[in-house]
Amino acid sequence: MRRILLLLILLGCYQIISAQDSTNKPQKQEVKSGIASPMTLPPPPGGGTIDGPTHVTYGQTYNYSFQYLYPNVTWAASNGLVISSTSTTAEVVWSGSIGVVSSEESSFHADYAYGGPNVLQPSYNPLIPEQPLTGTLSVYSNGTLEASIDVTITVAPLNGGNISAKTQVVVEGQTPSSLTYSGASGGTGLAFDYQWQMSTDENTWSDIPGATGLTYNPGLPQSKYSYYRVIATQGSAQAYSSVASINKILTATPPPIVPVQDDNYTIDLSKMVGTTEGKLNVNSSGGSQYSIPIQVLPGTNGLQPNISLYYNSRAGSGIAAKGWNLSCLSEIKRAGKSFYFDGKRSPVSFSNSNDVFELDGQRLFAISGENGADGTIYGKESEDYSKIVSYGGTENTGPDWFQVTQKDGTIMEYGRVANAKYAAYNATYIWLLNKVTDRNGNYCLFKYNVDPEQEAFALIEIDYTGNDATGLQPYNKILFSYSIKPHPENTLQFKDGVAVKNPYLLDTISVINSSGTVMRRYLCGYFVSRGQYYLKTVSESGSDGSIRNPLIFNYGSSAASSPVALSPMLSGLQTDGSIYSGNFHGNGIYGLISANCTINNNGLTEYLGFSMYGKVANDPEHPLLKLDYSETLNGSNIVYDLPNGPRGRYDALTSDYDGDGKADVLFCGFSDSSGVRKLKRYKLI
Repeated sequence: MRRILLLLILLGCYQIISAQDSTNKPQKQEVKSGIASPMTLPPPPGGGTIDGPTHVTYGQTYNYSFQYLYPNVTWAASNGLVISSTSTTAEVVWSGSIGVVSSEESSFHADYAYGGPNVLQPSYNPLIPEQPLTGTLSVYSNGTLEASIDVTITVAPLNGGNISAKTQVVVEGQTPSSLTYSGASGGTGLAFDYQWQMSTDENTWSDIPGATGLTYNPGLPQSKYSYYRVIATQGSAQAYSSVASINKILTATPPPIVPVQDDNYTIDLSKMVGTTEGKLNVNSSGGSQYSIPIQVLPGTNGLQPNISLYYNSRAGSGIAAKGWNLSCLSEIKRAGKSFYFDGKRSPVSFSNSNDVFELDGQRLFAISGENGADGTIYGKESEDYSKIVSYGGTENTGPDWFQVTQKDGTIMEYGRVANAKYAAYNATYIWLLNKVTDRNGNYCLFKYNVDPEQEAFALIEIDYTGNDATGLQPYNKILFSYSIKPHPENTLQFKDGVAVKNPYLLDTISVINSSGTVMRRYLCGYFVSRGQYYLKTVSESGSDGSIRNPLIFNYGSSAASSPVALSPMLSGLQTDGSIYSGNFHGNGIYGLISANCTINNNGLTEYLGFSMYGKVANDPEHPLLKLDYSETLNGSNIVYDLPNGPRGRYDALTSDYDGDGKADVLFCGFSDSSGVRKLKRYKLI
């Protein structure tokens, strides 16, 4: 009985406790709480923290997490905007110049729901590239700030992109390749607008109408230097592309004539301080020398061109007028045999067995193999322990190219590329230096313009900082530009029976870096005296266009009297250039015959008429000679065949051939196919 009563008492207590527990426990229910209507709940225990980066770049996505006493909350923030949230209905607020708020809802345990104050929806104001914007990423619970973190957003800098081809070199009448733009990048991610611009000095730029795409065809250059770039615009921000340049290194415009006169130049104090370096010297033969070293950009491991513009008073007309040349030129050329070395003298015959070769004037001797043959090894007249080898070719054309290995391991190649050879009579006459390579594979390239029509060649470009071992292409370069003399035919010379002209005058030397920027430029100015060009000024400019006062050269008094007596000018003498002198009257006084000629349909010279000037005139309009006789050969024109030969154009000869005491004109035709000049035909008048 007592056991039953105790059991009933325990059962009653359990029911009371169960009833009380049931009364105090809230009923579980599904709650979907959004930002607009958060539940009113007691604040969760403890505090919270936000983990994530504090310095971010605009346009990238970053993750932030909120640590609390309930499941983790994670958001992804892009451009300062929270784009997603998980495991909570928390309101995540970005406060700064950019207003951002999360509007995403997700399920979470009913006991904990988050809400916050009303804030602006995401809005964006254009930012300035590279200028940071600081704001705060915050979490609110029932309008109360629970946690925050300061975040700095930086808009990525604009990258203006690049233009290719970066640097082009053309001659007069040559069309350059089209230019291709890579496009810009960076910034806010908005679209770019593009505008091509053009300049002739890299300082003053002008828009090219209609050029707003990624390619541009520049057409024939209208100036010696043409520069192109693209302006990329994104909102209010702009960036510039790299600069592409087109250098017209040979122009038909006359050489630049400077207004500077002797001894009257006034220093321009507004120009850049300093002077262009130069050095004066006297050589062993008593000639005066002056050199201007060209300041180039550093090469790799010290391999860079050593260039000077130098003057020798005993030299003839050079690439920069009377006495001036470039020091970096090197060549191997054919030469005839000499009494000193060979016991006999012979001209150049354009055959390996009869010709010899010279390296910068020093005779080369075959010490292994036949002269000019493939693989033949040579030594120099003055031993410097260089190994010189000829490669390829034939007996009549000569070697394809030469290689010179210096004692320090530096390798020099001559004529290994097509534009490093000067040809004559279907053979190579000169092999020009085209490449220098050190023991580590660093190299520099020499490029030339070889013009068979002008019978001339000139150095136009040196590229260096390349490396054969790594495949690195040269990125520093030096460009040489030239003008063509008004009468290039007057510069014709015959060297070893080969016609060679010197029609070019150096205009500028430009030192260019890897981005195509002209870091330094040397400008030449000239003056003319008695038909001869002279270098008058050398001016040096920097990468910003600033220019120093020039070096000025004087060559003695320009007012010096002529060493010979000059007669008055003869007017009225009409001729095509064929003028013959002789004692045509038989009175001991020499006169002139001027001939009017044309080239007929057969390519032969045809005389149309003659004019004879044989007496000293008293007529003040013709103070030198008086016209005595003229004749037009109507229907009986004299035709003679005087071809152009390897030694130039054959012309007429004057003498008293028939013994009548009067000069005659003899028109001659020659044949020299066997190497011996033979008179083939003549006509006497």
